[in-house]
Amino acid sequence: MPKRRKSLRRRLTLWMVLVWGIIQGTVVLLILLYEGAAVDRFFDDRLKGRSLGIGAEIRPLLPDLTDVQLEQIAIRNTDDYIMFKGFALVVYANDGRIIASSDQPAPPYNQIQREDQSAIEAGRAFLTDSYHFASLREAPGKERMVLVGIEDRDQQEYELLVVTTDAAARGLTARLQQVLIIALAAGLVGAATSAWIISGVATEPLKRVLDSMRKISPGTVGQEVRMDGGSEELAVVRREVDAMRSRMEAGFKAQERFLSNVSHEIKTPISVLLTEMQTLPSLGETPGDVREFIVSVGEELRRLGGMVESFLLLTRVRDGQPVQARIGTYQVNELIVDSMESCAGIAEQYEVSLVPILLDDPEDLDLTVNGIPDLLRTMLDNLVRNAVRFSPEHGRVIIKARRPSDSEVTIEVRDFGTGIPPGMLDTIFDRFAQNESEVKRGRGHGLGLEIALGIAEIHGGGITVENCDDRGCRFIVRLPIGDNPAASRVRGGAPDQEIENHPDDREK
Repeated sequence: MPKRRKSLRRRLTLWMVLVWGIIQGTVVLLILLYEGAAVDRFFDDRLKGRSLGIGAEIRPLLPDLTDVQLEQIAIRNTDDYIMFKGFALVVYANDGRIIASSDQPAPPYNQIQREDQSAIEAGRAFLTDSYHFASLREAPGKERMVLVGIEDRDQQEYELLVVTTDAAARGLTARLQQVLIIALAAGLVGAATSAWIISGVATEPLKRVLDSMRKISPGTVGQEVRMDGGSEELAVVRREVDAMRSRMEAGFKAQERFLSNVSHEIKTPISVLLTEMQTLPSLGETPGDVREFIVSVGEELRRLGGMVESFLLLTRVRDGQPVQARIGTYQVNELIVDSMESCAGIAEQYEVSLVPILLDDPEDLDLTVNGIPDLLRTMLDNLVRNAVRFSPEHGRVIIKARRPSDSEVTIEVRDFGTGIPPGMLDTIFDRFAQNESEVKRGRGHGLGLEIALGIAEIHGGGITVENCDDRGCRFIVRLPIGDNPAASRVRGGAPDQEIENHPDDREK
């Protein structure tokens, strides 16, 4: 089974969302990279500024600064500045001695000098993993320190080591990441919604084209294809569809002319055979069985001639040509009985029983339809013969008449065969439409049902088909009752009257 492809609208939506996702993801990544560095710089600048402030507090206390004083300064600055989650302070003399420390033990000065030398020389903050201060072990984040120079009142130089954690910077970065992720998700949802709407607008003309093309069928090929919209692309498609429709119409007309010509050619040998069959009995005594054979062959030839004439008549009627036809009334029950007699031979050949269910209401016994009797008979014969061919041996075909309303009568032809493949239900009445099994067996030419539908339509009715729940299928013929104005699709009532036919009538 071939893999079903996604619709054009879905593919366009997916592509637009994918492109938008790539663009938005790239922007988010760049923002994260930039903001990460920007947050670090912001934090380092604040740490450097706070270190200078702490140095200003310590300067008056030098050189007699104690550990307790330095610890109090660290606590006070932690409480006053929520950005920093604690401080560890160490003051070194110019020769590297530890003057005071808020955290014990304090790292020796030479160990600090082995850290990021470039950052120390530039006075920048830097991370350290070589030493951890006890007062900062419980604080989140990594330890970050800065070394600044200070002088006492006597211009004696000292080094102040200020250590804190970068928890605030990491928290700010995490919140920024959350905001960007939410924005990315919301952007994708918005992009998907917008893409679905935009792709719907973009594919709407294509849907109109497809809807218009679906309406093209053998019965509507002569009608102009209408497509609303003024875009240049749609105008090109409209012209191409009209050109295709014109080619199809020309092809169908060529087929009809060919079939009409063939039918004309067949009429001549049939007439000759009928004439010769009629002269056979006058040639002398013939045995009874031969006489029966002659009569049977003559009846079949007359039936064949009638079918050819009916087909020619139908072709002229559907093509809008005026024809000479005998129009009258046909009793519905009589139509069914006549059709059963006509199809008895093929039913016997296939060992199928024909079961009639006639109108039995006293008011409906004489119910009639107006029309061309030969065509009505051909219509029902085609349906019955089709049902017989698709019935199993010793099966049955039910021909049931019913009056569902005061203006309409239906004739149902029901078989108990395999039914119609679901894929053919919409095309079963198309010209040359055949089941594959029938094509392989060489039975039929795919014209019988198309002819039957055409006859029903020119009589103001129609034919529907459906598969039955148990098995088989049913064809339902709808015809207007004789005194119904809808029956005026076949004009007249007097025999041999000329009929003006309009092909578009049956499409209304």
